[in-house]
Amino acid sequence: MDNNCRDSEEKHGMVQDFILEERARALVGKCKYYEASSLLDNLRDVDSADLDLKLLMAECYLQLGRENKAEKIEGSIRKYFIGSGLDVMDEIIAIVDVLTAGQAILLLRIACDIVFASAKSPDEVIEGVYRCIDKMRTSIRKLLDSQGLSSLSIEGLIGQLQGQFSNLLRPLKALNSIDLLSESNQKPMNPDSTRLQVIGLDFGVDYMIEMLNKLLGIEVENTEKKAIKLAWICSHIGYNLAIINDNTRSINFRKRGVSILESEFREHANKHNVYGVLLHNIGIVLANSGRRDEAEYFYIEAIKAKETAIDYGDTNEQQKDIKLSRDALTRVRSGPI
Repeated sequence: MDNNCRDSEEKHGMVQDFILEERARALVGKCKYYEASSLLDNLRDVDSADLDLKLLMAECYLQLGRENKAEKIEGSIRKYFIGSGLDVMDEIIAIVDVLTAGQAILLLRIACDIVFASAKSPDEVIEGVYRCIDKMRTSIRKLLDSQGLSSLSIEGLIGQLQGQFSNLLRPLKALNSIDLLSESNQKPMNPDSTRLQVIGLDFGVDYMIEMLNKLLGIEVENTEKKAIKLAWICSHIGYNLAIINDNTRSINFRKRGVSILESEFREHANKHNVYGVLLHNIGIVLANSGRRDEAEYFYIEAIKAKETAIDYGDTNEQQKDIKLSRDALTRVRSGPI
């Protein structure tokens, strides 16, 4: 009888946890993070929770500004991935497109740490961290946009993730979208919530800057490849800073990317398309700040650089990018944007 009672109590607890978890997921899908966290706090055994549930909890705490709790769960998730025995960095890169923005940023931070701990060479560190930061850039944008993924995109992405990773992470609910806004076509946002800006800055952009500074100190054999990757990272950081209207730092980081290229390649910096992209996007931020004369200069320099670059995928891509800068130059010369 006692065994039956204990068995009944255990099943009753499991059902209660399941109901609490699913109610919390539904609330997160409606951005009701306080209500969701209140339910999750009543779960019986948080420490042994599955990865997807821990991610859900971490996002709730992150959205509520409870950074200490979010970071504690982040540490628990990090151990989960490191102990999995899988090539987790590649797996994280693959999965983040079907996660909410907060969850994606948390996992990408973990992926960067794993790269530093497990990469076989300094060049692998540069490449791995760059891939994470490239994804983090779009995840921060996604966080601030709060729009929805099409069901077709979700199904397509989930279909690609069947296999070894399915044992770690089941498809998650409460999905948001990635805005595929091009780097060269950036427009500043005015998010309604300062809270989202703080999350994007504290957990996303500041971490990208930390990674950039760590990469700068790494000695590699291929210094040219390192310079190009670091320039793109500067561009990505500037992109996200512009989104939250931190225009001064956005310009400064893009100029830092320009300086990295000029230090490595000297007068040949304009042979690389990232150089023109950085100049163009400095022009965008200046134009959006009303500094049209300065913007005009950078658009002109961007056009020259893009015409000279030799590493575009094809001529059509190059001509399209040149036209982007020429159109921007025409607009800035015609008057206020």
